[in-house]
Amino acid sequence: MKRITINDAELNVFDRGQGLPILFVHGFPLNHSMWRPQLDQLADNFRVIAPDLRGFGQSSVTEGRVTMETFADDLNVLLDALDVREPISFCGLSMGGYIAWSFVKKYSKRLHSLILCDTRAVADTSEAAEARRKLAASVMQRGSEVVATALVPKLFAESTIHRRPEVIQSVRSMILDTDPKGIA
Repeated sequence: MKRITINDAELNVFDRGQGLPILFVHGFPLNHSMWRPQLDQLADNFRVIAPDLRGFGQSSVTEGRVTMETFADDLNVLLDALDVREPISFCGLSMGGYIAWSFVKKYSKRLHSLILCDTRAVADTSEAAEARRKLAASVMQRGSEVVATALVPKLFAESTIHRRPEVIQSVRSMILDTDPKGIA
């Protein structure tokens, strides 16, 4: 893992392999390790890059609001810091997909291809935005456990919850290890 200072944040970054670069951008409130099986499989044939976004994993937390555009700007600067000159494949899950749309708007010349997983291209409804604000306030009062409890049942099929407890525990740990300020 590399520690790279960009803009006003220090990012924890997985960077391995050679060839066409693939940038993996994690979902909320996870970190780069959610991509571990893909990174391990693809590093023999591609350059795989997977950062912990600011506020998540082992990256620094930024006070106040962080927008999808800020995350996209961070990724653009990160690619420069890693000396990535060729077009990339951008793979984003959920929130990573939201960030991808901001990246496309500002940095489309950097893209070879776009892989979007479990995401959407429209803004939240006012009800969804309000639910996110309430969740953020709750996390600031009660900690990361609030999100782990709320999201795990939404992230996994019932069969996975019952048959793959190690997967569930891994994701819970990712969430619980995330600073509440980053989640909020």
